Amino acid sequence: MRLDADVIEWLRKDGRGYQTEANRILRYAMCVDEFRREREGKAALHRKIPVGNGISVRKSVKNGKSRRRA
Repeated sequence: MRLDADVIEWLRKDGRGYQTEANRILRYAMCVDEFRREREGKAALHRKIPVGNGISVRKSVKNGKSRRRA
């Protein structure tokens, strides 16, 4: 994965763990996107999946789509 130098600098501002932080940010964006997509076609059955920082995702057992829950 290639990131701009200023993005890496921003992630590194808090020191160690910047790659984990980048993963957390991208996971959050992924969950928001999946939540938006699921709203377009709702699923009947869900299971809750924790993603960190008090956020969880309800993952559809039926069709694999996810929904962000705060």
